[in-house]
Amino acid sequence: MKYAKDQGPLSGDPSTTMKLAFLLFVLARWGGSISTSTLVKLVFLGVFTIPKLSSSYYVQLAEYGKFWLERFQDGWESCNHKKALAAAVFTLVWNISSTIARIWAVFMLVVAIKLYQQCVQEEQWSNNNNGTDQQAGHRGGRRLQRRGR
Repeated sequence: MKYAKDQGPLSGDPSTTMKLAFLLFVLARWGGSISTSTLVKLVFLGVFTIPKLSSSYYVQLAEYGKFWLERFQDGWESCNHKKALAAAVFTLVWNISSTIARIWAVFMLVVAIKLYQQCVQEEQWSNNNNGTDQQAGHRGGRRLQRRGR
């Protein structure tokens, strides 16, 4: 019941929205042409087949993903023209994509920024509470020392 109230698919939580982003985009783009039988097949595939495959091949998939992430990271770190490369890739993708994909990308960018802001606020709140608790404990120790004199 708590999940339904706090973290439902349309709760407005940025991380939940990003998790459902691909599904929302696919349904918005091709939802009208998906029949009931196709939907049942896709649900079956999503509920039974994909989790089984991912759990069976988790180690291999994780190693493969780490390999490609490290490879791209090494390439990015050795690149001297990072800003120019990022601008060129952005321009290329922006010009190739359709208007709907651009709108979706801007929406996802807004959601990503909100998620980043939320994480920063939580981190600051956590740091402030830890510092306040430590200061309060330190002050309490002084009071006990003064009273003991």
